[in-house]
Amino acid sequence: MASPIAARRGLASFASAALFGCLLLLSICPSAAIAAPDLNAMSPAEIAIAHRRLRELGCAAGPSGLDTRAALREMLKRCPDPTPFLSIETGRPTTPIRRIAVDRECRVAATVSYDKTLRLWSLPDGKPLRVVRFPFAVGDEFDGLAMSPDGRWIAVGGWDARESGNTAFLWDTQAEQPVRALARFGNQVGALAYSPDGKRLAIAAGDDGIRILAMPGGEPMASDPDVSESTNGLAFGPDGSLFAASYDGYVRRYDASGARTHKVATKSGRMPYTVAVSRHGQTISVGFADSRQVEILDAATLAPVALTNSAKWADDNISRVGWDAAGRIVAGGDTGRPASPLHLFDKSGRHLRDLDPVHYLLDLQPCGDAMILSAVEPALALLQPDGVLKTLVDSDAADMRFKTGDAFRVSADGTKVRFHLGFEATAMPVLIDVAAGTVGPALGDADDLAGPVTDTLAINRSTGAVDTGRSVRPRGSGPDYSGQTLAIRPDRGGFVLGSWSSLRSYDGTGKRRWKGKLATPVGGVQLAANGSLVIVAYMDGTIRWFRWSDGAELLAVFVNRHDLRFVAWTPSGYYVGSPGAEDMFGWQFNGNWNRQADFLPATGMASSRLRRPDVIQRVIPLQDEVQAVRAADGAGKGRL
Repeated sequence: MASPIAARRGLASFASAALFGCLLLLSICPSAAIAAPDLNAMSPAEIAIAHRRLRELGCAAGPSGLDTRAALREMLKRCPDPTPFLSIETGRPTTPIRRIAVDRECRVAATVSYDKTLRLWSLPDGKPLRVVRFPFAVGDEFDGLAMSPDGRWIAVGGWDARESGNTAFLWDTQAEQPVRALARFGNQVGALAYSPDGKRLAIAAGDDGIRILAMPGGEPMASDPDVSESTNGLAFGPDGSLFAASYDGYVRRYDASGARTHKVATKSGRMPYTVAVSRHGQTISVGFADSRQVEILDAATLAPVALTNSAKWADDNISRVGWDAAGRIVAGGDTGRPASPLHLFDKSGRHLRDLDPVHYLLDLQPCGDAMILSAVEPALALLQPDGVLKTLVDSDAADMRFKTGDAFRVSADGTKVRFHLGFEATAMPVLIDVAAGTVGPALGDADDLAGPVTDTLAINRSTGAVDTGRSVRPRGSGPDYSGQTLAIRPDRGGFVLGSWSSLRSYDGTGKRRWKGKLATPVGGVQLAANGSLVIVAYMDGTIRWFRWSDGAELLAVFVNRHDLRFVAWTPSGYYVGSPGAEDMFGWQFNGNWNRQADFLPATGMASSRLRRPDVIQRVIPLQDEVQAVRAADGAGKGRL
């Protein structure tokens, strides 16, 4: 049986050297079984080959005489993560769509999701047109999206977890190799916006401030560094003025030259999240992450015009706002309930009526006479002028929000996991049995499964602090700690917290042990095997197993909620799946920052040597992938 190293080499042999040169870099490294190459284990000849491969990919520059280990390390820092990784691909987004952009005629929609894909959809039918993959890896994410009015140019903002930095990419939809990096930032690219004439692109990157670039060349035009927190809301008015809503509590206005003309503190909340400009350009609306009211401001002066009459509503917030073609405000947010209605207000803030409900509204944009929106469910929809919601795209992934209590139960040894495919407790429960290699409907309550322990330590979920009986010791604050899910070890020697932006392990005093690399936001956490296993429900529809000791990932399982097809895989790419599972995944290979990543579907390669049910069955009991491979090889199990 092949080792993980040999499997990597075998995987490389299925692809051409020209197309997947980055994988060849891994194939020459003796210890590159799971992660990036171990540079200390490479010989001088291997280092020279690696240098040459990186130059062929266009990832690195410099004289070839500098083929040293230190120079190679610097090259790898400047390039996308070269490690190929298994990625779910069903033809539809498997994670919530974070951002939407449309062309002026509303013929094409672009979306970005936590699955790190840019997808194009035809409108108004919602048919898929294209998938573009950027050179990102596990832990990276997209945060911003904008499309030029003519639909030719698409800008995407992302987070590179390996570098703790961010890149803004530009895609020319008419080019053969359309991707190029526009700029690098030290902070999260929270929002992007194209001007109505398509000649300017606004980029917001945390406390790096707001920049305006001339397009399509990307030359700097203007910047405003006076921003101390994340900016999630950017919008241009029809006259070319720009508006920004930032978590520092301010709304800013810039004129057509990029000069800031006004900076106004918000009244109804401290965390303005989105900003939208009315179709006539005379007023703007601001939604908040910490308020149930929407502020309506004068577009020329940012003077207050009105507040919506929604201060006492049950919504946790009304964070997403937009204007319809009739001059009314459409708004929604998070209620903590399975579904919450969209709200319709007139221009003075008076509530007119509620529209169809959605599950957790994420983005809302004008689209001709209609509006287009994304949510956890439906994934993509049109809000038509008559107020009727038309679903365009649905997700194949389970809804992993609030997988707590009985909604997320595991066996003592961690090999069985029971969860619901939907948000509601009445949604179909399924059972993953790793030892048996099966996924199916969960029959009965299964007394051998239990929910997470959450009450044996006094833990402040919003700060990660433990009440020791004498004092509360704060260990952090901010967005990483919001919306926590909790699981405590049986011996009270530690706990795990998961949220939309972090997965963290702590000891019993509240001191952080490790922070996990997020695949997508966390919907639930569990502990098993006497606390030695961490089991996590992610918003990409996966259940993943980690070692408590160091946070190393052991296994991931994805279940298609429509037909229960599943695939389980290890970090090295060994997998097992139900019949037809190969249609749901493949491997992504990154090249350089200025080209699309390549994707090789499992159905398009001879992947039988990676299909290892014998490895999958052993990796959880042994809590080590390499040991699982050795044990399976020693047992003489054949590949199925």
